[in-house]
Amino acid sequence: MSPSGDRAVAIEMSAALKRIRELEMENEVLRVAAAYLPQEAIRPKRSSRPWKN
Repeated sequence: MSPSGDRAVAIEMSAALKRIRELEMENEVLRVAAAYLPQEAIRPKRSSRPWKN
């Protein structure tokens, strides 16, 4: 592979690793948020609609 090809691969790999870090952070935020939500807020009892006003 040529040096320019190696650079292109390195750039693509760097972008992929950055995206993985972003997704891992988003996943952690969602996990923490879900832990704070009571189960009734997610699945209300005796309701066919998830959210009533």
